[in-house]
Amino acid sequence: MSYKTILAPMIFEETARAVSEAAMMIAGAARGHVIGKHVRQIYHYYPPMAYSSIGVAPARSYDQAMTDAIRSFADAQKSLFDEVCDASGAHHVSMHDAPRKRGLTASWSDERGTVPDAIGRAARVADLSIAALPGKEGGSIEVDLIENLLVSSGKPVLLVPRTGLAAYPENILICWDGSRSAARAMEAALAFLTAAKTIRIVTLKTVDADTPDLDEAIAYLGMHGLKATADLIAKPKGSLSKRILDEADNAGSDLIVMGGYSHRRFGEAIFGGVTRYMLERSDRAIFMAH
Repeated sequence: MSYKTILAPMIFEETARAVSEAAMMIAGAARGHVIGKHVRQIYHYYPPMAYSSIGVAPARSYDQAMTDAIRSFADAQKSLFDEVCDASGAHHVSMHDAPRKRGLTASWSDERGTVPDAIGRAARVADLSIAALPGKEGGSIEVDLIENLLVSSGKPVLLVPRTGLAAYPENILICWDGSRSAARAMEAALAFLTAAKTIRIVTLKTVDADTPDLDEAIAYLGMHGLKATADLIAKPKGSLSKRILDEADNAGSDLIVMGGYSHRRFGEAIFGGVTRYMLERSDRAIFMAH
């Protein structure tokens, strides 16, 4: 299993380089294809920095100024994507022509619309989407984008640090609670798990009778030729999310695999509770599936 088609949403100038470089790194390992996707946002609440040049314009010229700024921002994102493609040695071809080209390939897509919806739709024809962790500084539209990538596409999402992905993940921590989303995440992460040097699974000591337990999760990975170590952790008195991040830190994990929706133990609702805390505080990549 490998990620042959990867979506790189080129939406936010603060993180566009981190997202596109990570996409090239992951796709390059599989000689895959990267889709650089930009959406010319129907302006509601996220003006790109280019808009700041508009200033206070007369009413008759404001629409033209906004159109020019949106076009300028889209052009800047494409230029950045082309730069990253060239640095990665990617061939610029359409997705339809990519199977006939050897090595890493990439294409550009640009449309006008609402960012979360358009990106969510585009992700349906990709094996994996990549976005930046919102952190504490991320805006609401960044969270909306990640949610749509997960829920609208049905495909997994790799969330990388805002500074970028330093290297291909090799030491992986899996959060296991036996839920549907946790099972989906573990299965979808097999391409990363197969290439990993170490795999560690953590789960709480309390186990529901109607969900697969830790031993069954280990056996599942074993059927794929993967060896994992496991730890049962007591339910912490404080933050469970902090405990998970501490476990990742102690193990030297560079990727955390977890379900991205409602969990009985590792989360509550999408981007609430445990999940939101980890998206805001994690300094390492998180792989999520719904």
